[in-house]
Amino acid sequence: MFRSGSTHVRTTLERILPGYRSATTSINAGAIGDDGYPSINIFAAQLMFNNPRQIFHQHTCGTSGNVAVLKASKINPVVMMRNMLDSMVSLQELLSEGKPQGIGIYYPHQIASMSTEAQLWWVVRNLPNFYFTFYLSWKYAEIDKLTIWYDEFYKDQVRGIRDILEFTGPKGTISDRNISMASEVITSEDRFKFGRPGRGKEILSKEMIWAIEEQASSWPERDELIRELMWRGY
Repeated sequence: MFRSGSTHVRTTLERILPGYRSATTSINAGAIGDDGYPSINIFAAQLMFNNPRQIFHQHTCGTSGNVAVLKASKINPVVMMRNMLDSMVSLQELLSEGKPQGIGIYYPHQIASMSTEAQLWWVVRNLPNFYFTFYLSWKYAEIDKLTIWYDEFYKDQVRGIRDILEFTGPKGTISDRNISMASEVITSEDRFKFGRPGRGKEILSKEMIWAIEEQASSWPERDELIRELMWRGY
């Protein structure tokens, strides 16, 4: 999921798993507009999924084609989710910096020059469907998966990393101390800044939150989407 803290999780795993490297099967070009970024590119998957010691990190929904490729390659995913209001506020802050962002959604090239309110309204009007699709596609995906939530993982990163290791099954023994040390290291490449849960509710106006709820109302799972994605952790 966008701005879910997954980059920090990936780099923590890289630090504690010698010889592992990060990888992706999403192919995109350019800073504005990505070419099927949420999809697993089948040709990249054929080349890369059989190689050992890789940590695949990408914003991938659990839609039918993606799940079919994962199943064919016998890969069971770890899915990280976050309260979408907090995630959207974090994403707006990132876009406001004017740096190229491969978020998988085409966004205005003028976004950095827009007012903060205009940026927030753009996010509110254009991104909720990604969060709804991400959540529901993985909920219904018929594949063995581990779902972790931002608000739970960052309360106890050692336990969170242990859950991932137990699910994915790398061999060897890693101490809690090593996991703790690896998770506390922050570099400029991590792009990680712990976002306090609840910021989304505080920063987004009531009108913006109502607009997101209105979009959720088009889904049969409306109440669940609002409960799990909008008010979770509050």
